[in-house]
Amino acid sequence: MAVRKIPIQTRSFCGKFFSIKNDKLINYESQLEYACMLMLEFNDDVISDEPQPLKIENYIPDVLAKRKNKKDLLIEVKYSEEAFNPTEKLQKKFQTLQQYAKQNNMEFIIFTEKDIIEPYFSNIKNIYKFANQKISPYIQNKIIENIPNQGISIEALFKKLNLSIYETAVYKGYIMHLIYTKKVITDLNQQITNQSIIYKGTQND
Repeated sequence: MAVRKIPIQTRSFCGKFFSIKNDKLINYESQLEYACMLMLEFNDDVISDEPQPLKIENYIPDVLAKRKNKKDLLIEVKYSEEAFNPTEKLQKKFQTLQQYAKQNNMEFIIFTEKDIIEPYFSNIKNIYKFANQKISPYIQNKIIENIPNQGISIEALFKKLNLSIYETAVYKGYIMHLIYTKKVITDLNQQITNQSIIYKGTQND
């Protein structure tokens, strides 16, 4: 449970989104914090994450992320102008969190907008919209079975399935969902378009 209730601030972009990984609504105070949370959602090594997780002396870090095979992450989310040119007060916070992380076998990092890599972030943001997309086993198998081992472009798959214009839009959502579940894979570091090559995912093994 978050230590500090996130206030509504006119200078911040407050909101919340449902985290499937954490099975609950996650609050965020800024677009940057949302970006951090969404990237943790897609990080396979992260088991769970909690905003405003605990109080360390007089400071509350932005996020605590628990990981499978690495040290847990204590994360402070700041725009680069603050992170790289901190005030004396902020520098003290960084030092306190760094010391706490070291003493508790954690890793302390500062997440800034420079950690948001495009088009990766835009891709996962779009994919996450279809995370809960309903898809029947029949359609799922139909899509996967028509993907050859060498891969196929989304556009070529649509032609192979002989889809109508309406069906093409619907099936694009299905493919985004299958990418989210890793039943279908593609290069997320390249903008996803109808020309993107998709492959059968490891989750089908």
